[in-house]
Amino acid sequence: MQGWTTLTKENKLKKIHEFRVLHDGWETDNAAWVSQDALGKRKLETTNHGQKCEMGKKTLFEKIAETETSLNALKKAAELMRSNVEVRG
Repeated sequence: MQGWTTLTKENKLKKIHEFRVLHDGWETDNAAWVSQDALGKRKLETTNHGQKCEMGKKTLFEKIAETETSLNALKKAAELMRSNVEVRG
């Protein structure tokens, strides 16, 4: 979803990539995006309780690690279920 977001009257940012952030135990505020100004400078943005805010690179990498941990656990559960033996009584 691309569009211009006005931060100030002088500086406009354009969304160049939007993505979903998964939060362990939190069901909201999962929209995030990379914005770029007219000079090419980029920044990460997200929402917190519905309000737009900046996301640091450290948080981005923490969210990647959290998501990978969850994905690995989901894959393990799927593998266990694939090899599940049906027992009929």
